[in-house]
Amino acid sequence: MKISRIAAIASVLFGLVQAAVAQETPKAITIATEGAYAPWNFTTADGKLDGFEVDLANDLCGRMKIECKIIAQDWDGMIPALTVGKFDVIMEYKTTEQHDLDLAAGRIDALFAQQTALAATLSKPEFSDYTLAGPGFVGGLFGLGSGAGIRKEDTKLKDMLNGAIDAATADGTIKTLSLKWLKSDVTPVK
Repeated sequence: MKISRIAAIASVLFGLVQAAVAQETPKAITIATEGAYAPWNFTTADGKLDGFEVDLANDLCGRMKIECKIIAQDWDGMIPALTVGKFDVIMEYKTTEQHDLDLAAGRIDALFAQQTALAATLSKPEFSDYTLAGPGFVGGLFGLGSGAGIRKEDTKLKDMLNGAIDAATADGTIKTLSLKWLKSDVTPVK
């Protein structure tokens, strides 16, 4: 009986310590991206990560006044690696390129997809005769924009990121970076 009571107390204390650690204001974080989906994120010829997400991550880190290390991580291992603490944030845009193959092969005549993904497709020479048509959708079922993945318990980091994103939205940084890299404004809508 005493052993089970001690074990229960130890378990509660361990949980409280873990929660307290998760609530500390971070001084440094590691951000993962795949480095394989230009223009969102890619690896340059000299092995450096670059693209919209990399520039945005660096800007947000400067606003949060913390040190950031940006690493490449294969997509398949991102969520498990985040969960076990290999890194603190996932900044990774992912979409299927299957629509490119289907369009090029003539298997489909039109598609409904994220605007920046379509802009990347339309920049390829084999799609020079294609165009974007119809309205853009945002909000509700379509969401408010892109996001970053963090552990649920990292509430301080979430607050810091939200503040930095709000500031980058307000001063036009997200618009500037997205027009530079994506040729489309992906500023979050509130």
